[in-house]
Amino acid sequence: MGRFSKEMALIMPDSKTAYFGDDGTDRVLYKFVADAAGDLSAGTLYAAKITQDGETLNLAWVELGKGTDADVLAAIRATDAK
Repeated sequence: MGRFSKEMALIMPDSKTAYFGDDGTDRVLYKFVADAAGDLSAGTLYAAKITQDGETLNLAWVELGKGTDADVLAAIRATDAK
């Protein structure tokens, strides 16, 4: 679900979609959609883009990236080697 601090993750009934954020001011609402139900080790991470038009609040999901736990570990190891 990404390599950063998460707060209050809510896993949806489909066992693939999780919504979460983090504490603080001007933070982001995230959505993670797993490739397979019940397995959060691979999937796509999104951030909410929120705009307001008068009294209407609009929310769109912006894809941040797709990966697996193995991809993240490989990137860390590549950095360690430098």
